[in-house]
Amino acid sequence: MKVDTLEAYNIPPDILQIWRDQVGPELLPVQERAVKEFGLFGDGNLIVFSPTSSGKTFVGEMAAVKAARENTKVFYLVPQKALAAEKFEELRRRYDPVGIKVVVSSRDRREFDQEIERRDFQIAIVVFEKLQALLVGKPQLMEAVGLVVVDELQMITDRERGPALELLLTKLRIAAPSHGSSAYPPCSGVRRRSPSGSERNSWWTRAGRSSCARVFSVEACSGTASTTPNKRAARSSPPSRATSGRSCS
Repeated sequence: MKVDTLEAYNIPPDILQIWRDQVGPELLPVQERAVKEFGLFGDGNLIVFSPTSSGKTFVGEMAAVKAARENTKVFYLVPQKALAAEKFEELRRRYDPVGIKVVVSSRDRREFDQEIERRDFQIAIVVFEKLQALLVGKPQLMEAVGLVVVDELQMITDRERGPALELLLTKLRIAAPSHGSSAYPPCSGVRRRSPSGSERNSWWTRAGRSSCARVFSVEACSGTASTTPNKRAARSSPPSRATSGRSCS
């Protein structure tokens, strides 16, 4: 699937040019499946889990950038301050020239905290625990946020940090409506590995009971790539029908 064909999904020409120049003229298989088969640019919840270097992180970036260009504010959550700084520099370099304001917040990077509190951003790269702190001080932040992308979602299974991340995601999913009486901020995640299917689906089932309109997750794992919207999974190679609760590990 060529990047140019994303024009059919209302991706602006200047963004398509950036993607062609920075990423390449064609989408990788997992990226194509996320767009064409599983509604990446739609309103449904979505989990994508895929091997390392399969292009999963760009799936989350596409969702974030499209939302930002549609005047939707995005939280892009990462587990480490070094990763936050790296992602901030990358996205700011790519999208600042086209007017997308990217900011960062971590324990060491506080220069944009007041702008985040004022909602003066399009994409905010924030470490998990830092967002928790920001929401304690300004819980109304979620009123303006339309999409949450979570990088390294497998951290939810970590004994030390997992419970706090689960609590944070649950808060995001039950946040007050921001787009009408029934629409809630979307949440997204990116993982390097996949937990067992029962482990992942246990959290997904609990979180799914809330009213968040959209969850988008990208995770890495061993094995073939899969895309999971609303508790469905489908392997990208070889093609197969959608199945419930399948893990790629």
